[in-house]
Amino acid sequence: MLRSIITATLRNIYRNKTFSLINFFGLAVSMSLGMLIITIVREQHAYDNFHHDVDRIYRVNTKAIRTEGGAELYASAPLPIAKAFMDDYSFAEEVVRIDNQLAGDLEFGDVNVPITGFLTDPSFFTLFNFKLEKGNAATALSNPNSLVLTQAASKKIFGSRETLGQTLTIKGIGEFTVTGVLEEFPSKTHLDFEVLASTSLLPSIEGKGAVMKSVDSWSNYNTGYVYFKIKEGATEKTIVTALTDLVKKNYDSLKIEAKNKGYEFYLQKLTDITPGPELNSQMGRGLPSMVSNFFIILAGVVTLMACFNYTNLMIAKSLSRAREIGVRKAIGGTTVASFLSVYR
Repeated sequence: MLRSIITATLRNIYRNKTFSLINFFGLAVSMSLGMLIITIVREQHAYDNFHHDVDRIYRVNTKAIRTEGGAELYASAPLPIAKAFMDDYSFAEEVVRIDNQLAGDLEFGDVNVPITGFLTDPSFFTLFNFKLEKGNAATALSNPNSLVLTQAASKKIFGSRETLGQTLTIKGIGEFTVTGVLEEFPSKTHLDFEVLASTSLLPSIEGKGAVMKSVDSWSNYNTGYVYFKIKEGATEKTIVTALTDLVKKNYDSLKIEAKNKGYEFYLQKLTDITPGPELNSQMGRGLPSMVSNFFIILAGVVTLMACFNYTNLMIAKSLSRAREIGVRKAIGGTTVASFLSVYR
């Protein structure tokens, strides 16, 4: 009976080439599209999942309240918040400042390439799980002229030459010595950079006017980012209270931008950044959660439409095969076999 069913199926496909092509091609394309979308969304949810204690790492975001009404949300925050967390509060196990103003043309011999990166603290390598392939993570960012490269940046600048100890210049910023090269990242991260330098360089280049003041500025909430890991047992409520206190302490007597009425700071988990809400000064190339959710809905709709289309076509086709089913049952075919012959 199985051989009979297979033979009849192949014969039916051959006799109804157009119908079969529409049916199979439509289902195959929709399923492929659905799987592609699922893969994209799954990849977005894999951002920054390789860091240790990722569920205890947060970023401080800024809510700028406008004088004309409304507010704008920023992924960035004033850098002095980090110092206040370490000096005045006990809930933070580790705090990292990141400034995004490290950019310019990098010069090394006859190599001249544009480069982008961060100025950050040595604790960058203890809070986040980025590993060095070359160099010592404990000292790689200890000096103002230290520079850590990603593998891609190292190959772009030095090729196959030795990297550590090389001296290069970032135009408008200064001269640096390479003290480390990162390993390939275990997975994607929203921290999009090619080079890392030390925040101990900031006072010097701020004094030269090479970058905006940020290291001690409560007014600059555009170029700095504050990440921290909370201690075991600490609660978000405690941190929110601390952020409210910092606003009262530092902004009541501070002259701020005319367009702003005031500021609020709030927390965002590292795992909620990508995919996450659309924010000003956001880092990385991940999809916003709105786009990610749209893709999920689209995958479901496309797959359901294909299934309904396939079912409807097969039901319509079954009406023209009622005589064949009657013959099969008359010669002793089982009900199951007859049923399968309709929906093949």
